Amino acid sequence: MFALGLLQPSSGSALESPPLTILSPGEDSEVTSPISLSAEVQPNPGGLIRIALVNRQGQEISRKLLRVDGENGLKGTTFTTELPFEIPTEQSKALLTLAILDETYQTTTIRSVEVLLKSDGNPNIQPQTSSEPWLKLHYPQPSETIEGGTLLIVGSVTPQSENPIIIELVTGENRVVGSAQLAVESPIQSKPFEITLKYNIETPTAKARLVVRQMLNPYGTTTNLDSLLIYLLP
Repeated sequence: MFALGLLQPSSGSALESPPLTILSPGEDSEVTSPISLSAEVQPNPGGLIRIALVNRQGQEISRKLLRVDGENGLKGTTFTTELPFEIPTEQSKALLTLAILDETYQTTTIRSVEVLLKSDGNPNIQPQTSSEPWLKLHYPQPSETIEGGTLLIVGSVTPQSENPIIIELVTGENRVVGSAQLAVESPIQSKPFEITLKYNIETPTAKARLVVRQMLNPYGTTTNLDSLLIYLLP
């Protein structure tokens, strides 16, 4: 496991803007069924939006799939939907997650908020406090070709919890060909980092997705994820 290393941030960014932003409900909202959800998304052509509700035992208690296609260079699409749920108690905390899936059903982005589920009563919706990206990658750039078995990753991250930041290289066959972790010392504080990731491929060239994500306890699921496509050579 690697600690977050300090460095001067680059002027450019491989991820210029958040591809997915939850507009409502905000963190710590009290919600009743069905949850009224709105978000802004930069969708992938032919991709899907997966909405899920996960309880504190790590179980999915509700799920919904939507197709929101990006056409004609759309920079962002705001959508609203409803997600019904049932709970056996009067109230229970849960994690509401939104994920973008590409045309191969790989997850490219995840955002989430923790909410309080109520079996009855009135909802109490909190505003979303920040739309700033939790992750900024300065290197590599999208579609860049990397060779030599090592990849230098430079960026800055704002951890949402004390769990480590997980970095992975995932091929189109969902095979992880390289991975590393960044230790988190101060959640909710932005820190620049750089890390060298070793990878191993068995083909002359491989298209891979560089994934950066963080999990949240006790849900045992990914709460934030961003990614970009690159090409790997041995």
